[in-house]
Amino acid sequence: METPQEIEVKFVLPVLRRELAKALIASGLSQKDAAKKLGVTEAAVSQYIKKKRGALAVKMPASEIKKSAKSIINGGKMGAMKEISRLCGVIRKTKILCCVHKKYGNPMKRCSVCLK
Repeated sequence: METPQEIEVKFVLPVLRRELAKALIASGLSQKDAAKKLGVTEAAVSQYIKKKRGALAVKMPASEIKKSAKSIINGGKMGAMKEISRLCGVIRKTKILCCVHKKYGNPMKRCSVCLK
């Protein structure tokens, strides 16, 4: 049985980084600058763009991604960390994490751990 946190690390975080990288680049940042803002390598951003990383079909709230990208662009060193943490909370509250857990993990039948 995988915990919700393991599901976030394995499946959700790569998709979040991919979506944020795409949003940062769409906002005019280079891959190099997007990587720096996200705290990952330029090669990682390239792989996110080419869907070699974070390629799962997980529906992320577009308005929240856009809001986070704007905050990361305007924010300081902790901007990406703060926004990724916030987005993980949104994903838990909107039950997206539960859907990912059911699809890719091994949840209990009546799991409600991440809803509390």
